[in-house]
Amino acid sequence: MRHSRIALFAALSAAALGTVSSSLYAGSMGYYIGIQGGYTATNASDLPESDVLPDFTQVAATIPGSSVMVNNSSVTISSLGVNSIDVTSFVNKTKDNVFTGRLFFGYQFYSNLAIELGYTNFRSTSLSYDASLNAATTLSLDNSAPMPATLAVESDSRHDSMQQDAIDLVFKGILPMNYGIDLFAKVGGVWLYTRTQTDITISGISSITINGTASQINPPAAYTITTKKRSGKVYPTVTVGIDYYFIPDMALELGLTRITGNAGGSSNNMDFVSAGVFYNIKAL
Repeated sequence: MRHSRIALFAALSAAALGTVSSSLYAGSMGYYIGIQGGYTATNASDLPESDVLPDFTQVAATIPGSSVMVNNSSVTISSLGVNSIDVTSFVNKTKDNVFTGRLFFGYQFYSNLAIELGYTNFRSTSLSYDASLNAATTLSLDNSAPMPATLAVESDSRHDSMQQDAIDLVFKGILPMNYGIDLFAKVGGVWLYTRTQTDITISGISSITINGTASQINPPAAYTITTKKRSGKVYPTVTVGIDYYFIPDMALELGLTRITGNAGGSSNNMDFVSAGVFYNIKAL
């Protein structure tokens, strides 16, 4: 009799333990909510040296009306044309690995299938350069005949700042494993909203060489402009990863997401490596 009671107690204990283990190591069908954080490689491309040219031609247009000293006399620049540009230095700087955060809400309607809606914020990506150059110009003074001259640009800088947000809708396929582990893949689309600001500043144009003689430009020429652009487009996205249920209805998620076909307007991809946590909401 005693042995039968012990056997019954052991059976009930094993059943209870199995129930706890099942709730701990398996996701619940229904609604869930979560948060992720990580870093995205936007794969943004460097700015090319050719970007110096359009910036400089606009600066050159501001120089007519300035004065220079020729044979100890002040002479007004009436026109200035650009023939060629020699880039003497060019330093490119890119920041394309940015912190990224994502909030998501989903519904698991089968043991191996869910649908998920997410919002992602990417911290600012930046592209910039600092350059100096010499320009071969055609110069006219007080409406005189054009003559060759050389204009030195000591500081030519550009900075592009790109801020991106995304809204995604994906289907999540789930492969349950042992010990609270699920493998998953998410496939769907993402609407990527991009805001770009370009700041161009050219300064340090204070001298021009005429017939081999350097002369000061008064006032020194400078140019600054800011351009803003906004765009939104839908791209395909895919995520692969692993979920680990460390307590009932709450899991740690590790994933690698790719948004294909975009990185700051280019044809590259964006790769998001993330870690997060989500909770199954049984009350809904």
